[in-house]
Amino acid sequence: TAKVRCPRHGQNTSFGSIAAASQRTFFLVCEQQQSQTGTAPVTASLIYRFRLTVGGRIRGYAQVRGGSLSRLRVGGMTATADGSELAVTAAPGSARRAGPYDVIVINTRTGGHKRWLASSGKPGTIKYGVGDMSLTADGRELAFLTQPRCVPPVGASKCHVGGGQEVRALNLADGGGRVNRSRLLVKQASLMRVAVGYINAAVISPDGSEIGRAHV
Repeated sequence: TAKVRCPRHGQNTSFGSIAAASQRTFFLVCEQQQSQTGTAPVTASLIYRFRLTVGGRIRGYAQVRGGSLSRLRVGGMTATADGSELAVTAAPGSARRAGPYDVIVINTRTGGHKRWLASSGKPGTIKYGVGDMSLTADGRELAFLTQPRCVPPVGASKCHVGGGQEVRALNLADGGGRVNRSRLLVKQASLMRVAVGYINAAVISPDGSEIGRAHV
């Protein structure tokens, strides 16, 4: 069994998310912190690519082009099968409690970034957190699972969003924007009674025509 480690191993470095591009190609996030305490600010998140040999050994680490995210803490990560596109959720590294998370898509060939800003939490709007991400094979769409939260308008004590969880998608051809501009693919209420279960995984098919999901 291969033991994953951060290439620049130090007392203030720890590894975070891992994503698979294929059966033998993986991506690893290494966080650099100001100190060893668990709540210390993250000064940088570095993303590395590594491969496994047929015998299950790690063949080496290479930092991803565009994979140095200064002062950002990475939450989740997903990759296309060919490893040409990475999507991560990222929040300010200084935050004691992580979030809200932006979505950053990295072109690993050019190092270019596209960014979708997190929901603002402005009164009278709906907040969409980003979880369980997946990319189409061509990197044109990013699907994610979310539990919409209503932010009460000024003067109101509460508000409600019906339908339960949602699977939504970002069109990556847009080049960036806001998570709130994502489009709805499917609501939990169309699959089951919201009161008796939940979706715990959702994955877009390589061609973007279907959403695979697991629910309980």
